[in-house]
Amino acid sequence: MFTMKSELSAVLVDAMKLDPQDRQQVAESLWDSLGIERDLPEATELDFAAETSQRRDEVVSGKVATISHQDLKRLLGR
Repeated sequence: MFTMKSELSAVLVDAMKLDPQDRQQVAESLWDSLGIERDLPEATELDFAAETSQRRDEVVSGKVATISHQDLKRLLGR
């Protein structure tokens, strides 16, 4: 089973207390620190938008069901 270091856990708890814009800034800074290219080609962004739209439509239509974050954590054993 996955266990998180207490220092990391404490950082995440504190980060989740930040307002959304500050959390976004933290997330972007962490992502940038990995040195991974984050700008997606335009076609990929369009594909992502189409996929997102399709998934939203499936949820709205009732074709697929959602689960809560709490249920997901329980299913993953966390």
